[in-house]
Amino acid sequence: MNIIIAAGKGMRNSFVIFWAVALSAFLGMRSYAGAEPLPAKWRFAVNVAGKDINGLVDINDMRINEHLLHYRSENQLNGLTMSLTYDVVSPATCYLTSDCGSMYWHNISLATLNQSMVFSDEKIDLSKKGKHEITVHFTRRSIRYLDKLAKGPNCIRGHHCFKIMDENGAFIGVTRNTDYLTNPEKAFLGGRVNINDFYKNTIYTLANLENYKLVISAFSSNWKKNGWFAFQIKVTDADKNSFGIYRADVEAVGRIGSKEIKLPVKADLDRYNIPRGWFVGKLETETPDEINLKIGVLAVTPRGREYQKAEKLFHKGENLQHMIPYSGAEKTFSRPDEGRVIWIHMPSALSRDPQAGMKQLTNIVQKARENNFNVIAPLMLEGRCLTSANINCKYLKRNFKKWDPCSEFRKLTRKFGLELYGVVSVITEGVEHPEGILLEHPEWATVDQHGHKKGWLDPAVPEVRQYLLGKIIMLTQKYDLDGICLDYCRLSGFPSRRGVEIYEQETGIDPAKLVQGSKEYINWYKWEGNQLTKLVRLIREELKKVKPDCKLSAYVQGIKYDGEDYYREYHQNFIEWIEKGYLDVVFPTGYVYDMLRFESWAARQIKACKKANPAVPVLITIGVKSSGGTLQSSQELIDQINILRKLHGDGAAFFTWSSLKKWIDVTGRKAYSKKAKFPYRCSY
Repeated sequence: MNIIIAAGKGMRNSFVIFWAVALSAFLGMRSYAGAEPLPAKWRFAVNVAGKDINGLVDINDMRINEHLLHYRSENQLNGLTMSLTYDVVSPATCYLTSDCGSMYWHNISLATLNQSMVFSDEKIDLSKKGKHEITVHFTRRSIRYLDKLAKGPNCIRGHHCFKIMDENGAFIGVTRNTDYLTNPEKAFLGGRVNINDFYKNTIYTLANLENYKLVISAFSSNWKKNGWFAFQIKVTDADKNSFGIYRADVEAVGRIGSKEIKLPVKADLDRYNIPRGWFVGKLETETPDEINLKIGVLAVTPRGREYQKAEKLFHKGENLQHMIPYSGAEKTFSRPDEGRVIWIHMPSALSRDPQAGMKQLTNIVQKARENNFNVIAPLMLEGRCLTSANINCKYLKRNFKKWDPCSEFRKLTRKFGLELYGVVSVITEGVEHPEGILLEHPEWATVDQHGHKKGWLDPAVPEVRQYLLGKIIMLTQKYDLDGICLDYCRLSGFPSRRGVEIYEQETGIDPAKLVQGSKEYINWYKWEGNQLTKLVRLIREELKKVKPDCKLSAYVQGIKYDGEDYYREYHQNFIEWIEKGYLDVVFPTGYVYDMLRFESWAARQIKACKKANPAVPVLITIGVKSSGGTLQSSQELIDQINILRKLHGDGAAFFTWSSLKKWIDVTGRKAYSKKAKFPYRCSY
């Protein structure tokens, strides 16, 4: 927004649209079709097995107490506090806190989109039923995850999980949010909890407050009865940097002759309570002769806490601006080169009955074509040794015994001009417990921390790589696929018995005896990750031999580790796969349901992938409904598509058809009104 204002005369249309959005928000037009207001409440079930602890607590409100915080370092957040109101529904002899490990808050920089995980020192006491209010003291960021803290406007956007402590201060467990609508916070990134109203009060600005100055700037108004006025608040800090202040105590007084009237004014926020950077006010039935703006901010400085004020007077006609009435609908624009991919879980989307199933399958392909999608991606090989394909592999059980939906998808996608990708669960062979070939070769199964075998193959075993390679090549040739997408192509657990033997032969070290986090353990972890990379390289080489124009892609978990924990990225070192040209397309996960966190996460993934290899298209996977959460409306879906466009992504994949189908027509109308080619840039 600052750029638009600074650009001035040459960007009048953008300026007009911006103020239209701002005023519509101020007048209460932020609601969107299909979404009912949801209660601002976070619910946590606090259960600890064997401890007779079964508590239930609702967090009803939270607000940052300060507007400005002195920036000490990229890792420190001392001085920031939050008032938190909670209601103990079912008491328990314990308390909650979030001061280390994976117990953290999500902090987003509104200027850079950096996402930091920050710790706090609080005590949410569950021993007494009823409502309580406490002060949360933020301390530092986790150096394990994501980004460093950045100067400028920031906000707290959600929480990962709380640590459960007994009355003696001993750790006894972890609790996450239990919102039944979205099942949020289950995954690393978590989902959208229905607390958007909280977020308008969790905004603050980081700056060097050794000395600073508050400024009221960019004032403008149409100076008409029932009209509007708007302005920005900025701080110039000791480093001569200027940052926006998006939350403050603000008072606007209009004067008509000798009469003074208080004018309504508030921060301009979008439908997700993300600040646009402005304060917007409404004029009354009479146009004032002047408007006096008074602001106040609570700052934590090196000298302590202080309340600073500023004031400025504006006269009628000053900074006059006109605006065109705005409908409230936000326009979207199709792109000529954009990937639009639909994941399909065939067992839940198609009937086993050939006639009924064929009707459903035809509808999927026709709807995809009508709404200008360009890739259909059915899951053909599942992780629990199930397959929806008709291939000759004794370890796989067929989902569809009376017909072959993969063959029908091939015929119809070719007829309607769509591409067909086969999605393959790579490393999983039973998931929770060994199945399939692992029943014959249990020595190939990875193990958990207790030494129990998992239903995951060890890519360090050469025979495992050949087994997986054979299935993928067989599938590609059988259905003449346009692409293969590797799913679950990542490590899980500790090495298999055969993997231990191989590593010990190479290094003389038994990896099963290593201490997690030690130098030797990290060396083994990277070695194991390199075996997975070797598998991806072999798949590409063999795939190009049998079908040179078949694209290899992968669904990946994204870059999230930092500092000394960065080695953990080797569990799925997809950045190296991109750098070395092993992948033609990459699909980073995007199962995030708070819009600002989604934008921050997507920005990080797109930037990292394009830095590694700009020739590889990056399509964030939107989880319409996933284990991490659920989008609540078609508008949220459209907004995520447009966020990816703004970030210069190459399109989106949608998980899955069963959840997307109810919104596919509105998605076609509002986001995909024109056809688009898939943005392939690699040479095959």
